[in-house]
Amino acid sequence: MQNAKFFGRQDELQKLSALWKKRSAQLVTVSGRRRIDKSTLINHFAESADRYLKFQGLVPDKGIGRAQQLSAFSAQLARQTGLPALKLSDWSEAFSLAAKTLQPEKTVILLDEISWMASGSPQLASQLQAAWEMEFKSHSSLILIVCGSAPIVIHRISKNR
Repeated sequence: MQNAKFFGRQDELQKLSALWKKRSAQLVTVSGRRRIDKSTLINHFAESADRYLKFQGLVPDKGIGRAQQLSAFSAQLARQTGLPALKLSDWSEAFSLAAKTLQPEKTVILLDEISWMASGSPQLASQLQAAWEMEFKSHSSLILIVCGSAPIVIHRISKNR
């Protein structure tokens, strides 16, 4: 029986699943307005992975900036990998640390609400692009998904890949 959350989503799931057949790392951007179950779709797809690392940005609010977003990323990485939470100085360091945890197994990394992560960090897109080229891209069993509802951040990331 088809899950009600995925009515009409079979095409998207098939496209994502086809990425496992490629013999190279894949960078996927998923964008759309809020509350259309983008994250739910990705969570469902990630069930086919051996490993799933999910990072979600903090809701932008007074007092939430780059330092708080990096701290949240570090805490989420620690919780999912058993590594200690570290004080991270920038997104390059955060992405590098996440890349170091990768093994040769089917892995999905989700950067959810990327525009929230970018609050106070106008360089996030370029730092992610550099991390993709220097570290993530070499992991042939990796699908890195960047998800959000702010088209400008998603556009910057997708145009640079």
